Amino acid sequence: MYTHGMASRTPGPKVKSDVKLDLSGLSEEFPQRAFDLLALFGYKPYRWQRKVITRIYTDRHSAMALAYIQIAKKNGKTALAAMIVLIEICLFDERECYAVSDAQTNLKSVFWLELNKAIKKSGYEHFFDIYQLQITNPDTGSFIQMRPGNFNASQGINAHLVIVDEVHLMSREVWNGYLMSGDARDDPLVVGITTPGYNYDCAAYDLYNEAKAGSDPDLYALIYEPENPECDPLDEAEWERANPAMNESPPLLKALRRHCRKMRLNDFRRFRLGQWTATEKAWLPHNAFAKLAVNDPIGQGERVWLALDGSWSGDTTALVACNKRYKLQVIGHWYPPVMDETEWRVPMDKVEQAIRDACAYYDVQEVVCDPARWSRNIQALAAEGLPMVEYPQSPQRMIPATSLFYDAVLDENLSWVRDDKGKALAAHVGMAETKESDQGAMLKKAAFAPASSNIDCAVSALMAHDRATRAKDETDWSVEWVSIHAGE
Repeated sequence: MYTHGMASRTPGPKVKSDVKLDLSGLSEEFPQRAFDLLALFGYKPYRWQRKVITRIYTDRHSAMALAYIQIAKKNGKTALAAMIVLIEICLFDERECYAVSDAQTNLKSVFWLELNKAIKKSGYEHFFDIYQLQITNPDTGSFIQMRPGNFNASQGINAHLVIVDEVHLMSREVWNGYLMSGDARDDPLVVGITTPGYNYDCAAYDLYNEAKAGSDPDLYALIYEPENPECDPLDEAEWERANPAMNESPPLLKALRRHCRKMRLNDFRRFRLGQWTATEKAWLPHNAFAKLAVNDPIGQGERVWLALDGSWSGDTTALVACNKRYKLQVIGHWYPPVMDETEWRVPMDKVEQAIRDACAYYDVQEVVCDPARWSRNIQALAAEGLPMVEYPQSPQRMIPATSLFYDAVLDENLSWVRDDKGKALAAHVGMAETKESDQGAMLKKAAFAPASSNIDCAVSALMAHDRATRAKDETDWSVEWVSIHAGE
């Protein structure tokens, strides 16, 4: 039983109404005492919410100092944050609690509106001192205060509890500032609650990976997501894994059935399936490219167009072939070893040899390459008699090429070879997104994707497909004589 700092039922300081919140009917045992209190404010926690509250309030002196909860939208994550705050300020004495806004200036967060609504709807608002950005319970001396999402606001506070809603919008610096704000307390707790995002360079994604790896013994993590990361977005069994409130909330199930066919795929995966996505919006519809995979490789001597998307360090380099039937095959893929991206250099000699070998094996019509960083190599290989062609990756070229590739995928007018190198092509296509302009959409790497989220194989495939589709077929000038007087 957790009793440290528990608010007593004896009279405390006088409040405005000279009447205190009556806690006499509450259980003395935690976590039931917490659930009894929440009932006074009209809350009937979902099963998953009860699980979290039970874990926190069965023993706050356990090793847990940090909780990370990742869940899809409309499952009650903001309500859970309000419940935890009510428990803290009503059942424990002298608690200093802070809720962090996902914005640096606008503090009227959804959480703050939820908390105020719960207090006012219960009819108990006269038991609290309610200010614009702080709510105090005079009986316990505990308070909850809103704070902006910036580092300076995390300084100078001595928190028992910090609630951060939508952690995926917070930088590491701000998160760490609030994480340290309770270091002087015996039983501090920081609770981060969030839906996933598409910016991997943030505190929430770090916490997600730590939770999956189980590397932090002080971290209590609860992650709701599909069992299969590549699941069909129409699979209701996966919906249930990602939405623990689905069977307790008919409106949520109704919304899922409505949105699964109308929302953009990556939006649905983040907001409704609780999945991190490498990009804000998907370039291609779900499974559209994956289902075009074939096992048979391009044959020796076939007419092909090769495309090279190359770098010189850190990033990856890819060489892709496309035949006249628009079958794509990754010929070479060079990438840095894990944890060695800064020191690694592309083995240009191996790339050049792969081009020579491909030209010897296939009937290569062109080897197209962006001259940036590879102009010397293009000149050297051209001097050997190889059909090198410069292909600057300008919007004038890449926008039409992106459109051609997109249409070919949706029309199922291309295929790709599913081998060990082909897996990289599928992954790179999945991580690519497009940048819209007045001229059209152009393939690009996601703005917030980590360095490892490369799209070089996708770019090479785009270039090779573009050249194959634009190549003029050899004209057959042989003519069969046909008499227009055949019936005479």
